[in-house]
Amino acid sequence: MARAQDDLYAHVNAAWLAGNPVPDEYGRWGTFEALADRSLTQTKQVMEDAGGSDKAGAWLVSGMNAHQQNSPAALAPTLALAAALAAASGPGGDPAAAAAALAGLHASGVSCLFGVGDTPDKKNSEWSICGLGQGGTALPDKDYYESTAADRIVIREKYVAHVAQMLQLVGGQYADEAAAAAAACLVLAFETKLASTHLTPVERRDAERTYNKFASIAELPSAWDWSTYFAALGKPNPGQVNVSWPAALEGAVSAVLGPDTDPAAVLAYATFHCACRAADYLGDAFVEEDFAFFGKVLGGQKALKPRWKRVINHANGLIGELVGKKYVEEHFPAEAKGAAVSLVAAVREAVGERLAELPWMSDATRTKALEKMAGFRVKIGYPDEWIDYAQLSLDAEAPYYSNVLAARKFEFARTLARIDAPVDKGMWFMAPQQVNAYYHPMLNEIVFPAAILQPPFFSPDADPAINFGAIGAVIGHEITHGFDDQGRKYDAAGNLNDWWAPEDAEKFVDRAAVMIKQASDTVVHTQDDACEEKAVGPFSLTRPGLRSVASTRCTCRNVNGELTQGENIADLGGLRLAYRAWTKYVPPATSAAPAAAPHGFPPEPEKRFFFSWATVWRQNITAALAAKYIAVDPHAPPEVRVNGTVSNMPEFVSAFGLEHGDGLWRPESERVDIW
Repeated sequence: MARAQDDLYAHVNAAWLAGNPVPDEYGRWGTFEALADRSLTQTKQVMEDAGGSDKAGAWLVSGMNAHQQNSPAALAPTLALAAALAAASGPGGDPAAAAAALAGLHASGVSCLFGVGDTPDKKNSEWSICGLGQGGTALPDKDYYESTAADRIVIREKYVAHVAQMLQLVGGQYADEAAAAAAACLVLAFETKLASTHLTPVERRDAERTYNKFASIAELPSAWDWSTYFAALGKPNPGQVNVSWPAALEGAVSAVLGPDTDPAAVLAYATFHCACRAADYLGDAFVEEDFAFFGKVLGGQKALKPRWKRVINHANGLIGELVGKKYVEEHFPAEAKGAAVSLVAAVREAVGERLAELPWMSDATRTKALEKMAGFRVKIGYPDEWIDYAQLSLDAEAPYYSNVLAARKFEFARTLARIDAPVDKGMWFMAPQQVNAYYHPMLNEIVFPAAILQPPFFSPDADPAINFGAIGAVIGHEITHGFDDQGRKYDAAGNLNDWWAPEDAEKFVDRAAVMIKQASDTVVHTQDDACEEKAVGPFSLTRPGLRSVASTRCTCRNVNGELTQGENIADLGGLRLAYRAWTKYVPPATSAAPAAAPHGFPPEPEKRFFFSWATVWRQNITAALAAKYIAVDPHAPPEVRVNGTVSNMPEFVSAFGLEHGDGLWRPESERVDIW
C-alpha cells in the first residue's frame, strides 16, 4: 500500500478503486458520479409521485413510453429547415433564405455553424447582450479534426462510419449505403473546415481574446443577412453583440455561402446535425447508433444507461427547475441550508484574512481584492425565485421528441428575452438536483446546488475536518476562481477591468507559471496492456520526462498546464483556505476522532482533513474518456488534483511529517504559493 507521504491519492483510495470498477453504463465512476446517480434515483421518485397530470410527471411518462418514441418522421420539421439551408447555399445562394433556415434550426436546438445566446457584457456586467460563438462541430475539439496522431485518425474513421449510419437511418437520398458513406465524408470535410477557424481550449479561456463587441448587427464581420436571421429568431434588431471569435463566425458563413461551397455538403452536414441532436429522444435504432459512437468510442461506456436515467438527465438539462423545485422539497431540509451558509461564511472569512496578509501583494491591489471579496454573492441550494413554466405545454401522451422540442423552444424564448435587458442576477445556471458548483465572473457569485450539499461532501452532523476537507475545499475552490488567471481580470462589479498594479500582476503570473510547469511536467496515461508504464489506477502520476508510448491503444500524455491552470490554482487556493477556515472553526487540537468518521480515517484531525480531500476526487475512468479529458478538460486528472495540490501545502507537510525523499516532497522554493 502506498504511503500518504508518497501518494496520498492511492493511500486513501486504493481499496475503493479496486472494489469499484466503472459500471458498464458510465465512462467514469467516483464520488461525484455516485452522488449524481443517487440524485437521479431521488429525482425519479419525485417525478413519479407527481403523476402524468403534472408537467414534470408528464415528461417522465412521455419519455418512458416506448410506443411514443418517434420514427424519422419526427425529424421532418428540422429536416425541412436543413434542406432550405442547403438550397440557399453556395456561391449563387440566397443569404436571406439561408439565414432564415439557420434561425429555425437554432430555435429548435440544432447547433449548426455557430452558437447564439445571451451573455452579460463583460465590460458592463449589469446589462445582457447577444453573444455569438464558435460551434457546429460534433467532435470534442478542433484537435480531433486536425491531429495526425494515430488515435485521432482512428476516431475520425469511426466518426465517418457513424455519420453514415445516422444518415442511413434518416433515409431518403441517404438510404443507400454508398450514398450515405459518400455524404459522411462530406460532413467530415465540412466540419474540418469549420474547426480550422476555431480557438483551442486554452485560447477559449482567455477573457480578453473572447471579448469582441460590436455596436450593432450591421457591424458584424461577415456577409451574412443578420437582419433576417435575428428577425426569424424572434429578436429583430438586437443591440450590441459580442462575438467570442470573429474568425470562426466568418468561417461559418463562408462554409455556407463561400465560392467553394458544395450545397450537397451543406445538406449532408445539416441533416446529420438534425439527427444527432434528436437521436437520444427517438427510437432504439437512433439511440443505439448515437451511443455506439459518443458513448462507446468517445466515452468508453460498455452499456447504454437505462431509459429512465436518460429521460431524467434530459429533464435536468431542459426543465431543470421544474423538477428541481419538487426535488428540494423532498431532499434539502432547511437545517442543511443553514449549516451550509455557516460553512461558506467561515471560508469567506478565511479568504479575507488571507488577502489581508499576502506578502507579495501591494496595498493598492489588496484593497481592490478585498472589495471584490466583499462583493461576492452566494447562492445555496436553490433559487429564491423559480422559473415560471406556465407557458410550457408538456403532454404525457405526446411523442417524447415533441415535448423535447417544446422545452427547447420555451428555453430559447427565455434566452432571447434576456438580450438587451438588465442581467437577471437571480438566475441559476444549474438545477438544484445537479451535483456540481460554479463561480460566475460577470456576476461575481458562487453557487452550490442542493445535490452537492449531501454526504460525502457535506453533512450538518459530520466531523468538521471531513466537511471542510470536502465541501469546504469546494467552496474555497469556487471563491478562488474569482482570483485565478482569468477570474482575477474581473472587478468587484463583474466587469472585465484591470484592477491590478502592474508589479502585482507580474508577480501573480510568475507564481502561476510555477503551477503551469508542475502540471505540464506530469504525465498521465490510461491503463492498457500495450502501455510500457504500468499504472496502479486509471492514471499514473510519473516523474517528468516520459513522453508518448509507441502504441495505438494507449497514449500517454502530459497534463496541459496552460489549460488546467485556472482549476489547479482554484484547487490549491481552495484547499488552503478551507484548512485555514477549519482551524478557526474547530481548533484541531480540540477535535478528537468522531465516532462517525469513515472507516480507515486516522485519529488525527489534520490527517482526516486531507483524507476527506482525497476521497472527494477518487475516480475510476475508462481509457477512452481519459484520453478525451486530457485533451479538452480544464480540470486535471484526479491524482493530480489530490497529489499535486497537497504537495504545495506546508500544512500537509506538517500533518504527515514529510521529508526529503518522500514522493510528495517539494522543497519550499519549488512550492506554489498564490492564495
